[in-house]
Amino acid sequence: MDIQKIWSGFVETFDEVVVSSDWSRLEEFLTEDVRYLVSGVPFACELSGRTSVLAGLRRSVDNFDAHFDTRHYEAVASREFPPNLIVSDVWSRYVRSGQEPLQFPVRSSFFFRDDRICLLADCYDADAIELQRAFAWLERNAGPYDPRYTA
Repeated sequence: MDIQKIWSGFVETFDEVVVSSDWSRLEEFLTEDVRYLVSGVPFACELSGRTSVLAGLRRSVDNFDAHFDTRHYEAVASREFPPNLIVSDVWSRYVRSGQEPLQFPVRSSFFFRDDRICLLADCYDADAIELQRAFAWLERNAGPYDPRYTA
């Protein structure tokens, strides 16, 4: 199993799906019983099952990412831990005309089983200065931004 290839394919397809809104394109990368864990932020959650995970991702993108002119994720450090784990430190950057950019770090972990992702975990460090700045940005720039994965 080449988890780097699967991971790269998922990340590339995710970026395309954000534009196309064809969330079914991500199904091939996820096990039926995939779980998604988000921790360290007020919108922390746990989603179980492919349908629930994809619905949560879509909800967050539609209610947060879509309100920006551009969004960019950059993996600044990624490591493979054979046989089934990739951990990636990511900088997220969002830009909206007339406002300073919003940016923050997150550590994303991807666990694999049978050539598919069976667990995604996004861990935010609530004490990180950069994340505190992002929360302050959201307070200063009140608007339609809702990053939650659940209602």
